[in-house]
Amino acid sequence: MDFLKFYRVRDWYHNLGMALIGILAAGISRETLVPAAVGLLQVFLVQLHSFSMNNYYDARYWEEDNYVRKLLEGRMERWKVYLLGHIPLLLALLFFPVSGVFTLLLLAYAALFYLYQGPPRLKTHGAASIVLNSVPLGLIVFLHPYLVTAGSLRSLGIFFSVLFTFYMGFYEVAHQVEHQDEKRMYSVVERVGEVNSIRIGASFLIIPSLAGVYFMSNSPGLNAVYLVPVFFLALRLANLYSIEDYSRIRRDWHKFYAAPEGGFYILLLLIGLLS
Repeated sequence: MDFLKFYRVRDWYHNLGMALIGILAAGISRETLVPAAVGLLQVFLVQLHSFSMNNYYDARYWEEDNYVRKLLEGRMERWKVYLLGHIPLLLALLFFPVSGVFTLLLLAYAALFYLYQGPPRLKTHGAASIVLNSVPLGLIVFLHPYLVTAGSLRSLGIFFSVLFTFYMGFYEVAHQVEHQDEKRMYSVVERVGEVNSIRIGASFLIIPSLAGVYFMSNSPGLNAVYLVPVFFLALRLANLYSIEDYSRIRRDWHKFYAAPEGGFYILLLLIGLLS
């Protein structure tokens, strides 16, 4: 059995960058090293759970040809596949003595993803799908390790919470544009059209930029980290007008901007920690 394929690690490992930013934004000290490591590990574990179960439910309800379906068509019983998908979540919850009340965020993550991929199958409904992706994969992936490390929410944590929530909102809109021809999904594109869907996605990116300007204006010094989304918003809007095939928008925007933008955040946060 290939555990990397079963848990789809190659599809989501880059999400841990948001968790890392959460830890750096919280501030690391000798006292917070253990909570920071636990918060990062818990996010890793809940994503093992959610992405493997996404394949499980897609194989069950859509008969999607994925790795879980191959296991089910082989010798592995359904209950064993189900158990393997849930073991990481159970392991994440065992760290409750360290993560405390913030463990509830992990349960919220699992519950929202169940609504998305489980029997309710809200992944087929455009507006609900945007929320059910943005909150777990954007907000909680960042916020859980941040809170476990920092213990409370401060302005930098609020800024990144807004940033990653709305960034993942855009990413889901782009995902729906890319898969608009799939009849099994009732996407935003069907309701408002392709061009208006792109405009909705772009508007999601404007909100973190406005948040950055607000927090910078209320910061005691010129905090460059708040200006990063403004810079990348300009690049993304320029790129938007150059894309001829909107079905490629998710790959174009995600590939060329997400990693460099995240690198800027990490660099600036490290400079802040060391200064």
